[in-house]
Amino acid sequence: MGYQGDSIDPGTNPTLSVYNDATGSGHVQGIKNIDPTAGSTSPIGVDSNPVRVRQRRRGTSDYDSGSVAVAASSTAITSSTVYLEGGYIVNLTDQVHPVTVTDTNGDEILNAYPLQPHETKDLPVRDEVMYVGLKAFTDVVSAVKLRAWGTT
Repeated sequence: MGYQGDSIDPGTNPTLSVYNDATGSGHVQGIKNIDPTAGSTSPIGVDSNPVRVRQRRRGTSDYDSGSVAVAASSTAITSSTVYLEGGYIVNLTDQVHPVTVTDTNGDEILNAYPLQPHETKDLPVRDEVMYVGLKAFTDVVSAVKLRAWGTT
């Protein structure tokens, strides 16, 4: 019986591969699952080969607003289209501050939410929803900070 080596044709999008391993007492051959992201130098979710794309994300690049002081008038946090995966707002003071967060089309994420003193509130966002930009405002400049992340 002859040795076949890697003669199995895996097709164009293989999910299994043959591996060979030499041990002290002989030769071992087996089948293993292929990591669909192996060999990709792109960020997670971004690759020209759809087999390598991890389906948990949308967009083409990572987005993180950083910690942004919320202004007293509706101010853009970003004007890019964003697929938000999460975010939060923080009240830095000892007073209650109403906070409104919308996209640039005016679609509300939070509407005049009464943020309690020193409260941290998660933004109620869905990662499958595309937000066209992100805006926020409160009643007192720099009393509240916002941070949001996802992909653009």
